[in-house]
Amino acid sequence: MESERERARGILKAVRDLRPGVLDAAIAAARGPDAEQLAAVRAALGASDPEAELVRALRDVTAREADPARLVPVAVSHAARAAEEAAAVRSALDDMLAGQRALGALGAAAREGIRGADPALAALLDETLGALGEHVPFAAVKAAVISVGGVQDLLADVEAGADPGTLALRTGELRRHRDAIADASSALHRIPGLIAAARAYASGAGDRASEARLVVAEAALRDREPGAAARWATAFELCTSSSLLPLARAAAARIEIAAAAEGTLEPIVRTAAQIARLASQLGDVDAELAAVGDEALAWAWLDGGGARAEALVERAYELAGDDRKRGLSASLLEGQVLELRGDGAGARKLFREIMQYGRDIDGSAHIIGWAALHLGRLEAAMGHSFRAGQDLELAQQIGDAAGDHALFALASGARLDLCADRPAAEAILASVERAPRALRAELRRRFDGRWCTVHPPTR
Repeated sequence: MESERERARGILKAVRDLRPGVLDAAIAAARGPDAEQLAAVRAALGASDPEAELVRALRDVTAREADPARLVPVAVSHAARAAEEAAAVRSALDDMLAGQRALGALGAAAREGIRGADPALAALLDETLGALGEHVPFAAVKAAVISVGGVQDLLADVEAGADPGTLALRTGELRRHRDAIADASSALHRIPGLIAAARAYASGAGDRASEARLVVAEAALRDREPGAAARWATAFELCTSSSLLPLARAAAARIEIAAAAEGTLEPIVRTAAQIARLASQLGDVDAELAAVGDEALAWAWLDGGGARAEALVERAYELAGDDRKRGLSASLLEGQVLELRGDGAGARKLFREIMQYGRDIDGSAHIIGWAALHLGRLEAAMGHSFRAGQDLELAQQIGDAAGDHALFALASGARLDLCADRPAAEAILASVERAPRALRAELRRRFDGRWCTVHPPTR
């Protein structure tokens, strides 16, 4: 009996040491045995003999289950887990809403492009677009996005000692948000089937343009599922054969990103060349110039591809003609190819010229930003830290202003790698507070890896 009272006394002491509201928040978040044990602790606190009441309530619980070291931290662990889950849910909801907007636009384009206003295909597309509307199910998703951030605030409120009644109320609100998300998800399961049915009908009717748009929509919707690469390849082929250049470029981008992640450059060479041919046929100079650049950079990476990369640089200058901004883009491409081929001096010279003369060319800030990034990294490799820091900071600022997440991320990471001390690195982290969550997380990981934030306890 005495050992049971000692165990109860230890539990009660640990609970009384918690900040106000933590136990109530944990009870609201807990499930199963954890919830029962915490409720027993709450009831015992109000009894005339708390130790005896807790001994009675937990008599059937094993010593391991009732160990204070396990029982009491449930309060904080549940709150921390809720914050982590909220971050993941918020990210997924943001992706879902972005997908809704993209799919809605693609579906509307497909609906308008139906040849002969085929009533059966139109009906399928109308049903799909209805599921993508702002009412059901996406209204619930939008509401959840707005309010799910409350989960992440829960831990902060608990640690700050918020009023227990307020915490209980907020926990109830969070449960309702979770239910709304579940309802929205079940309704969203209808969309892939609707798109697939519309695609099959368009294929049977010989409407390749509508089929291509729907294949892109399906690939975008199922981008994280197995077989995504094959779906994007099909979408790319259909879009190019239907002369849908913007959608072909979108599909090519997905293929090229996956290829780059796997370290395979051949798909980039192939898709970029096809895009360049289609753009040339359609007379879209800027799209052809961009595709020629992608192909040139891929060849520059490949062993024995130097001559082909140089020929493509020449093609870029031909496409630029007398247009000064396009000429600047061609110079940027030449500098990148020189850098990849090991001619650092030639690359630095071109990048400096871009930064100097590009200031007088309207709309060239974005090109200057990329030149600054490449020049900054080359300067850093030579040990010219001050000049490298200036160039990289300019690149980061331009990437931020232009909404170019790739430029912003690369420049921020390069600046972080260049930092000589922890305060400077912390300043870089502070400068990316408004950046996308994934970028902030990656920079934090790199910061922690270099400027370890975990220190051994002092004695």
